[in-house]
Amino acid sequence: MTLPLRHSDESPAAPGTAPRVNPLIQAARLALDQYQHEEAIVHCEAALALPRLRVEQLATVRCLCAEAWENLALFTKATHALASYEQADARSALPPVLQAQVCLRLGAAYGGTREIPQALAYARQAVVVAQQHKVPSALVEGYLLLANLYRRLGETGLAREHFILARTEALHNHQPLLQAHAVHGLGLVSLTEGEWADARVAFELARTLLANAPALVLRGSIDINLAAVVALQGGWRESVPLLEKALPCVEQARVPRLIVNARSNLGYSLLRLGEMQRAQAVLEAALAEARACEATLVVASTLESLGELHCLQGKFTEAETFLQRSLEMLRTLGVCFNEEGYLTQGRCYLLAGQFPQAVQSFQASLENSERLGDPRGQAAAQLYLVEARLALGEQQEAQRLFAEVRTKIERMENTLLLGHLREVAGQLALVVGQEAEAIRHFTQAESIHELTGDRYRCALANYYLGTAFARHGNTNRARAALTAASVTFQELTAHPMLTRTGAALSVLPQKAETSSFSSAVDIVSSLMHLLEAASSRDLLLHEATRLLHEHFAASPVIVFQFSSEGE
Repeated sequence: MTLPLRHSDESPAAPGTAPRVNPLIQAARLALDQYQHEEAIVHCEAALALPRLRVEQLATVRCLCAEAWENLALFTKATHALASYEQADARSALPPVLQAQVCLRLGAAYGGTREIPQALAYARQAVVVAQQHKVPSALVEGYLLLANLYRRLGETGLAREHFILARTEALHNHQPLLQAHAVHGLGLVSLTEGEWADARVAFELARTLLANAPALVLRGSIDINLAAVVALQGGWRESVPLLEKALPCVEQARVPRLIVNARSNLGYSLLRLGEMQRAQAVLEAALAEARACEATLVVASTLESLGELHCLQGKFTEAETFLQRSLEMLRTLGVCFNEEGYLTQGRCYLLAGQFPQAVQSFQASLENSERLGDPRGQAAAQLYLVEARLALGEQQEAQRLFAEVRTKIERMENTLLLGHLREVAGQLALVVGQEAEAIRHFTQAESIHELTGDRYRCALANYYLGTAFARHGNTNRARAALTAASVTFQELTAHPMLTRTGAALSVLPQKAETSSFSSAVDIVSSLMHLLEAASSRDLLLHEATRLLHEHFAASPVIVFQFSSEGE
């Protein structure tokens, strides 16, 4: 976040000082308020060129200049603007309010670089000065800065503790904007820990606290993070309009790190929705913009998304290059959140048939998510480990791992994980010859992925469903499922799975065969589908519609829902 500087010296120029410095300071501050960051820098540089500036004026100008560079995500330049204050002796001549502000700006500037220990040291010093000299705004800003730095390091417990301290102080001092920042931060911690409902509540509360304040940066951040919550729950369609709503806010505020973050997330959602060409264009634009500033984390996450896109299309060499660069950047930065990088790398190895490497990546993802206390990340890694072990022929180990994670996922009520769980359950059932059970699981997985809009996963479930029907002897249904998968893989240019689906279709008997399913078995299977869908209202309605149409020949099937007005 960008920390406001509003405690600088406002007194008239004393005899012997440059008389034009205060108008330049006011002009720089006004430019920052209007998101004209480059203009603010011009005013600051003009002020710095004046002779005989007082120490308070010089510190004020340098803080304003650093803030403008931070807003442009050019953090190294921000540190250079404040380089003369890095030693405590240089700050000791300043009034306490400015000492706190200089430390805050130094902490925020270094927080955007790889020097997180230095950032933490300056943030702690700002808090100490603010406490000793009773500077309420600086104290809240110091807690917020510490919380964000701890969150970046994956120390979610410490991050939550400091966001709570910031919220309490802001509430006590009647600072609703800073309180909104603190509540938004608590939402980010909940998001990291997989507490979706808590994250949504926090983001909505932060928006309420803003009332009529413009706060374009925070408003944009809230929408970006709300989009992340719904995307991680499988709401890809819902995430796209939220990101498209956030982009004008952050573009108006001209904050590159948020602009590229929104675009990168938009590209990822489009990838999940199967809009491959648009996704690639958006991701490549986000990558170029992120590299033009110091939005290093966004560069890493965008490289990961591009790696996944190339992987799905069978361009494994390009995918590996993107994913390795992403992981190297994260390791260099010293951040331990974003276990998704290892997860994506593991999925790439799995699709390429490099199963031992896949196990290593999924294990790394699991360890990262365990350090973070992220149950969603742990469950996702464990499910993929089951797939990798199964691919290696380690059936007993796969069954053991699946038994460990199954109940945990069913209690989470996470749609994405539930869809993956059904896929893996179907694969395990197919291995032991339980075709009817496998068909039930794959059908449920296909319903879930269809509901979320993930076209690739939907096609993958259809591929598995087709193979299960083929083994059960139902050629008609096998051909229908495999053909549906093939059409989607063709549209997505997902060549590895397109090849596998084509091979499965080529070995189907030309003469249609039917399975020995009885009507009683069909009815029991239908009831099981409905019971397993009961954890989600949307999924239950979707599954009921499907069953009425496909198994009971109802056409059309229309579901009516009462609106909040009772219509």
